[in-house]
Amino acid sequence: MVMKKHALLTLLAIGLSGFCSAGDPPAGASAPAALPVRVDRVNHEWRSADPGEPANYIRETRLEEDGLFHVSIRSSIGVVRVRGCYTDSALTVPHGRFVFAHPNGRIACIGEYVHGVKSGTWKRFDANGHPLAERVYRGESVEQMLDAFGVVSVAQAVAGAAPASSRAPRRFTRAMEF
Repeated sequence: MVMKKHALLTLLAIGLSGFCSAGDPPAGASAPAALPVRVDRVNHEWRSADPGEPANYIRETRLEEDGLFHVSIRSSIGVVRVRGCYTDSALTVPHGRFVFAHPNGRIACIGEYVHGVKSGTWKRFDANGHPLAERVYRGESVEQMLDAFGVVSVAQAVAGAAPASSRAPRRFTRAMEF
């Protein structure tokens, strides 16, 4: 009896498989277009690795119907380290929700980018999954933040030029030795 049930279920599954397979679309319908996936090797900075450069990560990029480039970066052992979206194919302008993970796969931080700028509250976690202090971003670019402190450009800030206004933070010098 058990054997007959097994045989009947097998025949039923084979008969229904035509309804569940991708196969040809019904007459008059078009098949959904497959979205291509770009796969490349990336380095520890998540940038495409040059030939001969160590690349311990694999990045998969797919242009989705929302017009964003969805990215997933995995370690060589398959642990997802980054998930997020970009507005451009060069992957230079992050946009939307991003999730970064520790090497053990546990979430390191979750937050939003708005056209390349961190915005809102970013939740952070240690490698064991315990919450850390949240970071809140006002959605300002680096240039906007520097301007708030009277620094004209990033180059000026790096060069250590004197700030343009008195609102700028003071530079701390080494404490006197006794």
